[in-house]
Amino acid sequence: MEDIRLITLAEKYCEIYHRGQKRKGGNQEPYQTHPFAVRDILKEYGHNSVVQQCVTLMHDLGEDTEIKIKKLRKVFGFEIAHGIYVVSNNKVTEDEIIFAQNNFTLPENILTNRDKLIKKILQFRLIGADEVPQLTKLGDTTHNTKSLTDYKKNDSIERKLVDSLEVMIPIIGYRRDKVMTEELAYNVKTYMNSTHFADNFPNGISITLNEKYLPGLEHYGIMINDSRINFQ
Repeated sequence: MEDIRLITLAEKYCEIYHRGQKRKGGNQEPYQTHPFAVRDILKEYGHNSVVQQCVTLMHDLGEDTEIKIKKLRKVFGFEIAHGIYVVSNNKVTEDEIIFAQNNFTLPENILTNRDKLIKKILQFRLIGADEVPQLTKLGDTTHNTKSLTDYKKNDSIERKLVDSLEVMIPIIGYRRDKVMTEELAYNVKTYMNSTHFADNFPNGISITLNEKYLPGLEHYGIMINDSRINFQ
């Protein structure tokens, strides 16, 4: 009974704190439909623990609403709050940036570009996380790539494609749930085969991926010789 109450409370937090928000896609659906849809995707593949459902339902609260992670920790406990923190675009400290510049093997255009380097640091946080936040982000990305043509800005589309091809498919998805990742890979390949992609990305997209992770793309039929993907 306590588990059911916790999930119900997470549903209420999702509905209350996302109230009035709209999704960024062209359909402008109420935002809370997204976390519920992500939860449904994960449940379909058997990822339905109490912690998993709570983190998934509230995964955007720390980033897109006024509630603080500290408050969520008091109500839901450390494990759930920490899962939400990991999937949020939280502050990256100067020490983390300096460490990355001195220790990461990355292309020069990333190491010298603060925004791109911060994005990489956030990716590495997720790669080093445990199963719950990783699966949450996998479900989140799967849902977001179902309707890429709805997004008005090319940079939003490109960000979702790059995240999928750099991290979510070849590293996290390939390691955590190969079957579930087939859905994400299908979404990405379908969009890249569309006229919308050809019209908006005539030069393709660029990704940074260590060659040891290439099997994670090739497993889903995404090949290194694909002219639409510029591997760096």
